[in-house]
Amino acid sequence: MRHQSKQTFIISAVCALAVAGAAWYVFGNGKGAPAARPSTENVQADAATVPTDSEWRNEFFGQSTSTMTTSPAKIGSTTQALTLTDRLGRDLFSKFVDLKQADLIGNADVVDQTADNLVTASYGQVKPKTYSQSDLILTAATGTAAFQAYGNAVVSVFNSYKASRNGSAIMQDYLTNSDPSILSQLDPAIAEQKAMIAELLAIPVPLAFAGYDIDAVNAMSSLEAGTEAMRSTGADTVKGMVGIGMHTSAAQSLVDALDAIAIKLRDNGLGFGLDWSVMNPLLN
Repeated sequence: MRHQSKQTFIISAVCALAVAGAAWYVFGNGKGAPAARPSTENVQADAATVPTDSEWRNEFFGQSTSTMTTSPAKIGSTTQALTLTDRLGRDLFSKFVDLKQADLIGNADVVDQTADNLVTASYGQVKPKTYSQSDLILTAATGTAAFQAYGNAVVSVFNSYKASRNGSAIMQDYLTNSDPSILSQLDPAIAEQKAMIAELLAIPVPLAFAGYDIDAVNAMSSLEAGTEAMRSTGADTVKGMVGIGMHTSAAQSLVDALDAIAIKLRDNGLGFGLDWSVMNPLLN
Protein backbone atom coordinates (compact mmCIF):
# COMPACT_ATOMS: atom_id res chain seq x y z
CA MET A 1 0.00 0.00 0.00
CA ARG A 2 3.01 2.26 -0.18
CA HIS A 3 3.30 5.34 -2.32
CA GLN A 4 6.48 5.22 -4.45
CA SER A 5 5.16 8.01 -6.68
CA LYS A 6 4.67 10.16 -3.60
CA GLN A 7 8.31 9.61 -2.56
CA THR A 8 9.51 10.64 -6.05
CA PHE A 9 7.33 13.72 -5.88
CA ILE A 10 8.77 14.64 -2.49
CA ILE A 11 12.40 14.50 -3.65
CA SER A 12 11.67 16.41 -6.87
CA ALA A 13 9.68 19.07 -5.07
CA VAL A 14 12.25 19.55 -2.34
CA CYS A 15 15.11 19.93 -4.82
CA ALA A 16 13.16 22.45 -6.89
CA LEU A 17 12.20 24.40 -3.80
CA ALA A 18 15.75 24.34 -2.54
CA VAL A 19 17.01 26.07 -5.69
CA ALA A 20 14.50 28.85 -5.10
CA GLY A 21 15.44 28.89 -1.43
CA ALA A 22 19.10 29.29 -2.32
CA ALA A 23 18.42 32.40 -4.36
CA TRP A 24 16.18 33.77 -1.61
CA TYR A 25 18.80 33.18 1.05
CA VAL A 26 21.84 34.40 -0.90
CA PHE A 27 20.26 37.65 -1.94
CA GLY A 28 19.30 38.55 1.61
CA ASN A 29 15.58 37.81 1.43
CA GLY A 30 15.20 40.91 -0.69
CA LYS A 31 16.91 43.12 1.93
CA GLY A 32 20.26 44.78 1.26
CA ALA A 33 23.18 43.62 -0.80
CA PRO A 34 23.86 40.01 -1.66
CA ALA A 35 25.93 38.05 0.82
CA ALA A 36 29.63 37.90 -0.02
CA ARG A 37 30.57 34.73 -1.85
CA PRO A 38 33.84 33.67 -3.45
CA SER A 39 33.94 34.25 -7.18
CA THR A 40 33.58 31.11 -9.24
CA GLU A 41 33.44 32.62 -12.70
CA ASN A 42 37.02 31.95 -13.73
CA VAL A 43 38.07 29.05 -11.57
CA GLN A 44 41.01 27.27 -13.21
CA ALA A 45 41.91 23.93 -11.64
CA ASP A 46 45.65 23.28 -11.56
CA ALA A 47 46.49 19.75 -12.67
CA ALA A 48 48.24 19.11 -9.37
CA THR A 49 45.20 20.17 -7.35
CA VAL A 50 42.47 18.31 -9.23
CA PRO A 51 41.01 15.94 -6.59
CA THR A 52 41.18 12.22 -7.15
CA ASP A 53 38.04 10.12 -6.90
CA SER A 54 38.78 9.23 -3.27
CA GLU A 55 39.68 12.83 -2.39
CA TRP A 56 36.42 14.37 -3.52
CA ARG A 57 34.42 11.59 -1.91
CA ASN A 58 36.16 12.24 1.41
CA GLU A 59 35.70 15.97 0.98
CA PHE A 60 32.02 15.98 0.07
CA PHE A 61 30.59 12.73 1.42
CA GLY A 62 32.95 11.91 4.29
CA GLN A 63 31.42 14.64 6.43
CA SER A 64 28.15 14.13 8.24
CA THR A 65 25.21 15.90 6.61
CA SER A 66 23.34 15.72 9.90
CA THR A 67 25.08 18.91 11.05
CA MET A 68 22.48 21.16 9.46
CA THR A 69 22.08 23.84 12.07
CA THR A 70 19.09 25.68 13.42
CA SER A 71 21.29 28.64 14.34
CA PRO A 72 19.63 31.94 13.52
CA ALA A 73 20.90 34.02 10.62
CA LYS A 74 21.59 37.74 10.90
CA ILE A 75 19.96 39.90 8.26
CA GLY A 76 21.01 43.47 8.81
CA SER A 77 20.43 44.11 12.50
CA THR A 78 17.69 41.48 12.76
CA THR A 79 18.29 37.93 13.94
CA GLN A 80 15.85 35.33 12.70
CA ALA A 81 15.76 31.55 12.80
CA LEU A 82 16.17 29.79 9.50
CA THR A 83 13.43 27.46 8.34
CA LEU A 84 14.27 24.09 6.80
CA THR A 85 13.62 25.68 3.40
CA ASP A 86 16.13 28.46 4.14
CA ARG A 87 18.76 26.03 5.41
CA LEU A 88 18.45 23.56 2.55
CA GLY A 89 18.74 26.38 0.01
CA ARG A 90 21.75 27.84 1.81
CA ASP A 91 23.51 24.49 2.16
CA LEU A 92 22.87 23.49 -1.45
CA PHE A 93 24.27 26.80 -2.69
CA SER A 94 27.33 26.50 -0.46
CA LYS A 95 28.02 22.91 -1.59
CA PHE A 96 27.58 23.78 -5.24
CA VAL A 97 30.07 26.64 -4.89
CA ASP A 98 32.52 24.12 -3.43
CA LEU A 99 31.87 21.74 -6.32
CA LYS A 100 32.37 24.55 -8.82
CA GLN A 101 35.70 25.50 -7.28
CA ALA A 102 36.78 21.84 -7.32
CA ASP A 103 35.81 21.62 -11.01
CA LEU A 104 33.21 18.94 -10.22
CA ILE A 105 30.06 20.88 -11.12
CA GLY A 106 29.87 19.04 -14.44
CA ASN A 107 29.91 15.63 -12.80
CA ALA A 108 26.22 14.70 -12.65
CA ASP A 109 26.79 11.81 -10.24
CA VAL A 110 28.61 14.05 -7.75
CA VAL A 111 26.00 16.80 -8.00
CA ASP A 112 23.14 14.32 -7.57
CA GLN A 113 24.81 12.69 -4.56
CA THR A 114 25.46 16.06 -2.94
CA ALA A 115 21.83 17.15 -3.36
CA ASP A 116 20.55 13.77 -2.19
CA ASN A 117 22.71 13.91 0.96
CA LEU A 118 21.40 17.36 1.88
CA VAL A 119 17.78 16.43 1.22
CA THR A 120 18.21 13.28 3.31
CA ALA A 121 19.70 15.38 6.13
CA SER A 122 16.54 17.52 6.09
CA TYR A 123 14.47 14.48 7.03
CA GLY A 124 16.33 14.19 10.33
CA GLN A 125 15.39 17.71 11.40
CA VAL A 126 11.78 16.86 12.37
CA LYS A 127 11.95 14.58 15.39
CA PRO A 128 8.84 12.88 16.80
CA LYS A 129 8.68 11.91 20.46
CA THR A 130 9.96 8.38 21.01
CA TYR A 131 8.31 6.21 23.64
CA SER A 132 9.67 3.14 25.42
CA GLN A 133 8.00 0.21 27.15
CA SER A 134 8.41 2.06 30.45
CA ASP A 135 5.73 4.45 29.18
CA LEU A 136 3.22 1.61 28.85
CA ILE A 137 0.89 0.18 31.50
CA LEU A 138 2.17 -3.39 31.44
CA THR A 139 0.27 -6.27 32.97
CA ALA A 140 1.29 -9.83 33.67
CA ALA A 141 -2.23 -11.03 32.81
CA THR A 142 -2.34 -13.96 30.41
CA GLY A 143 -5.07 -16.00 28.79
CA THR A 144 -7.56 -15.35 26.04
CA ALA A 145 -9.78 -13.04 28.09
CA ALA A 146 -6.94 -10.63 28.86
CA PHE A 147 -5.63 -10.79 25.29
CA GLN A 148 -9.04 -10.14 23.75
CA ALA A 149 -9.69 -7.23 26.11
CA TYR A 150 -6.40 -5.70 24.99
CA GLY A 151 -7.17 -6.25 21.31
CA ASN A 152 -10.65 -4.76 21.67
CA ALA A 153 -9.22 -1.67 23.40
CA VAL A 154 -6.71 -1.07 20.59
CA VAL A 155 -9.40 -1.55 17.94
CA SER A 156 -11.64 0.93 19.77
CA VAL A 157 -8.95 3.62 19.63
CA PHE A 158 -8.42 3.31 15.88
CA ASN A 159 -12.03 2.70 14.88
CA SER A 160 -13.01 5.94 16.64
CA TYR A 161 -10.91 8.10 14.26
CA LYS A 162 -13.31 10.70 12.90
CA ALA A 163 -11.34 12.73 10.34
CA SER A 164 -12.94 11.82 7.02
CA ARG A 165 -10.47 13.62 4.75
CA ASN A 166 -6.92 12.34 4.41
CA GLY A 167 -3.81 14.49 4.64
CA SER A 168 -2.68 13.74 1.09
CA ALA A 169 -5.88 15.19 -0.36
CA ILE A 170 -5.57 18.30 1.80
CA MET A 171 -1.94 18.81 0.77
CA GLN A 172 -2.86 18.34 -2.90
CA ASP A 173 -5.54 21.02 -2.56
CA TYR A 174 -3.01 23.36 -0.95
CA LEU A 175 -0.41 22.78 -3.69
CA THR A 176 -3.05 23.25 -6.40
CA ASN A 177 -4.59 26.41 -4.98
CA SER A 178 -1.62 27.93 -3.06
CA ASP A 179 -4.06 28.85 -0.30
CA PRO A 180 -2.48 28.52 3.17
CA SER A 181 -5.91 28.52 4.84
CA ILE A 182 -6.50 25.05 3.38
CA LEU A 183 -3.82 23.68 5.71
CA SER A 184 -6.05 24.42 8.72
CA GLN A 185 -8.09 21.39 7.61
CA LEU A 186 -5.27 19.30 9.12
CA ASP A 187 -5.95 20.66 12.61
CA PRO A 188 -8.72 18.18 13.52
CA ALA A 189 -6.51 15.27 12.41
CA ILE A 190 -3.59 16.55 14.52
CA ALA A 191 -5.83 16.88 17.59
CA GLU A 192 -7.29 13.40 17.08
CA GLN A 193 -3.88 11.80 16.57
CA LYS A 194 -2.57 13.35 19.79
CA ALA A 195 -5.63 12.02 21.64
CA MET A 196 -5.15 8.55 20.12
CA ILE A 197 -1.56 8.39 21.40
CA ALA A 198 -2.76 9.26 24.91
CA GLU A 199 -5.52 6.62 24.66
CA LEU A 200 -3.07 3.93 23.50
CA LEU A 201 -0.77 4.72 26.43
CA ALA A 202 -3.71 4.30 28.84
CA ILE A 203 -4.46 0.71 27.72
CA PRO A 204 -3.23 -2.10 30.01
CA VAL A 205 -0.88 -4.12 27.80
CA PRO A 206 -0.17 -7.83 28.40
CA LEU A 207 3.57 -8.47 28.40
CA ALA A 208 3.17 -10.75 25.39
CA PHE A 209 2.08 -7.73 23.32
CA ALA A 210 4.46 -5.09 24.74
CA GLY A 211 6.86 -5.04 21.77
CA TYR A 212 4.08 -4.79 19.19
CA ASP A 213 2.23 -2.17 21.22
CA ILE A 214 5.19 0.19 21.60
CA ASP A 215 5.81 -0.09 17.86
CA ALA A 216 2.24 1.03 17.25
CA VAL A 217 2.57 3.93 19.71
CA ASN A 218 5.81 5.16 18.13
CA ALA A 219 4.34 4.81 14.65
CA MET A 220 1.43 7.00 15.76
CA SER A 221 3.89 9.51 17.24
CA SER A 222 5.73 9.73 13.91
CA LEU A 223 2.44 9.96 12.02
CA GLU A 224 1.30 12.86 14.19
CA ALA A 225 4.66 14.65 13.87
CA GLY A 226 4.46 14.23 10.11
CA THR A 227 0.96 15.70 10.04
CA GLU A 228 2.13 18.67 12.13
CA ALA A 229 5.05 19.21 9.75
CA MET A 230 2.63 19.15 6.80
CA ARG A 231 0.59 21.82 8.61
CA SER A 232 3.70 24.05 8.52
CA THR A 233 3.96 23.99 4.72
CA GLY A 234 2.71 27.54 4.31
CA ALA A 235 5.65 28.95 6.28
CA ASP A 236 8.25 26.26 5.57
CA THR A 237 7.74 24.31 2.36
CA VAL A 238 10.62 21.88 2.87
CA LYS A 239 9.33 21.03 6.36
CA GLY A 240 5.95 20.27 4.79
CA MET A 241 7.55 17.96 2.22
CA VAL A 242 9.49 16.25 5.02
CA GLY A 243 6.17 15.82 6.81
CA ILE A 244 4.69 14.03 3.80
CA GLY A 245 7.63 11.64 3.77
CA MET A 246 7.38 11.05 7.52
CA HIS A 247 3.65 10.40 7.29
CA THR A 248 4.13 7.88 4.48
CA SER A 249 6.82 5.98 6.37
CA ALA A 250 4.94 6.08 9.68
CA ALA A 251 1.75 4.81 8.06
CA GLN A 252 3.56 1.69 6.86
CA SER A 253 5.13 1.20 10.30
CA LEU A 254 1.70 1.49 11.91
CA VAL A 255 0.20 -1.09 9.54
CA ASP A 256 3.09 -3.45 10.31
CA ALA A 257 2.61 -3.04 14.08
CA LEU A 258 -1.15 -3.56 13.90
CA ASP A 259 -0.68 -6.60 11.66
CA ALA A 260 1.69 -8.07 14.26
CA ILE A 261 -0.93 -7.56 17.00
CA ALA A 262 -3.61 -9.13 14.80
CA ILE A 263 -1.43 -12.18 14.05
CA LYS A 264 -0.67 -12.69 17.75
CA LEU A 265 -4.37 -12.56 18.56
CA ARG A 266 -5.28 -14.95 15.75
CA ASP A 267 -2.61 -17.37 16.98
CA ASN A 268 -4.64 -17.48 20.18
CA GLY A 269 -7.92 -17.98 18.32
CA LEU A 270 -8.99 -14.35 18.81
CA GLY A 271 -10.21 -11.60 16.49
CA PHE A 272 -9.02 -8.07 15.71
CA GLY A 273 -11.78 -6.08 14.04
CA LEU A 274 -10.17 -2.97 12.59
CA ASP A 275 -12.44 -0.97 10.28
CA TRP A 276 -10.20 -0.15 7.33
CA SER A 277 -12.69 2.33 5.90
CA VAL A 278 -11.97 4.37 9.05
CA MET A 279 -8.23 3.65 8.97
CA ASN A 280 -7.66 4.78 5.39
CA PRO A 281 -8.02 8.53 6.07
CA LEU A 282 -5.53 8.14 8.93
CA LEU A 283 -2.97 6.29 6.80
CA ASN A 284 -3.15 8.39 3.62
